[in-house]
Amino acid sequence: MKRRICFFLLCCLSSLTSLFAQHTFQKAAYFELGGIAFKSGVGYDIRSRSDSSKWGWSAHGTINEGGLLPSVLNYGNLYAPVSLGGSILYGTSHCVEVGASVRPRLHYIGKENPLGAYTAYKSVSLDIAPFVGYRYQPKNKDFFLKFYVIPISLGELSDGRYGSLNWFPLSEVQSSLAGLDLGFSLNEATVSTPRKTMQHSVFLDFNNGLNYDIRFNQPSKKISYALGVALLPSIIDNPLLRTVSLRASALFGQERACLEVGLQATYVNTSFSYLGYIPNRGIVVGVPLGFRYQYARSGFFARAYVMPSVQINQPNYIPNIGTSFGLGYTF
Repeated sequence: MKRRICFFLLCCLSSLTSLFAQHTFQKAAYFELGGIAFKSGVGYDIRSRSDSSKWGWSAHGTINEGGLLPSVLNYGNLYAPVSLGGSILYGTSHCVEVGASVRPRLHYIGKENPLGAYTAYKSVSLDIAPFVGYRYQPKNKDFFLKFYVIPISLGELSDGRYGSLNWFPLSEVQSSLAGLDLGFSLNEATVSTPRKTMQHSVFLDFNNGLNYDIRFNQPSKKISYALGVALLPSIIDNPLLRTVSLRASALFGQERACLEVGLQATYVNTSFSYLGYIPNRGIVVGVPLGFRYQYARSGFFARAYVMPSVQINQPNYIPNIGTSFGLGYTF
């Protein structure tokens, strides 16, 4: 009897091994606008593909912008910076995609005590967003695009510290109705042509405006360095420039897609209105973490990153986390 059980388990293991052996995994980095990230985010996607079937699956994780904002600025909710999800795919390069994403959330609940006063309690719950969409992801190409629609999104809410849980539809200030992902593949081999020792790039950044970047490459080494400057002009406010940024980065990898870790200092010269005109001038220091796509010689340039930051000249400044995406040209 034991031999039969062992033989059966070996057959199952062999079947699972052959099943996974027929699949390849395609990895991608992307910038998300809207969707479960609400505003924007930077994410990582892994897709299972098979040459013998159009069916596949994918899993993804996204770092969301505004995840560290205080609850008063997030409509009573403090969202965790990360959302996770999975989906089923049908297709090869052009795919129909159906799945769901979840986003943890910390919110505050007021419960009336016997004395008639309200006490605030922290409560961790979950947002769920099923989605249906379209994905363009060729097997041997670099480009990644995904567009999806969220027909309904639900949030879990506790009615007190030890109260019962219930589900409610998320409003437009808590979840976007659609999301757009733009990115590139991370599965490429080492570039066949050597990189230029020095590469120049100009690009437009989603948050930092017009950028100039210079990259210093070291032959036969997997690490290189980059320096950058960014100018964000003002459209309606004075003075002429809203922000000026200086950046230094380390780049890991000589492929077209590589990991980027840096340090950025931004001089902020803006204003906001709260019971009158209040200027906001100072230095914001951030740590951009993300990916960049850059040809070995010249061509298309893309950069996606998430950046925790703090304004050092204001002791009451609340640390924040932002995301951004840039497109341009390398020469």
